[in-house]
Amino acid sequence: MKFGSQVKKAVFNIENETENTIRKTLLGIFGDTIRGTPVDTGRLRNNWYTTKSKPSSKSTKAQGTADAPIASTRALSQAVAFTQSLKIGDVVFFTNNLPYAYITEYGGVVNGKYRAGNYMLTMAVKNAGKKR
Repeated sequence: MKFGSQVKKAVFNIENETENTIRKTLLGIFGDTIRGTPVDTGRLRNNWYTTKSKPSSKSTKAQGTADAPIASTRALSQAVAFTQSLKIGDVVFFTNNLPYAYITEYGGVVNGKYRAGNYMLTMAVKNAGKKR
């Protein structure tokens, strides 16, 4: 095998390995965030969207419960399908457009009372580096 062919093969293998690592890491972050989102009606959990190039503006009214987390099925299925098509250099957005998503993540005042944050996305990102 010629040197040029060996280099091309090595670059191809490195790119594939890098893309697989990116996919695995992002899917872990997406999945941990979705599963870590607290469930009351399930609507918040179901409203996580993964997109390329620009944030999603979507939201859904679909719900579920902690015992029957149908709400996470749509979000998780979409995240899995999304990550399969990722390539090096893609710009990725992970959004939740419900107005109370920010308060659920970071905490804030709800009906005059302070509510602590759950930090589901923050913790998923923080833990992503520990899973290797």
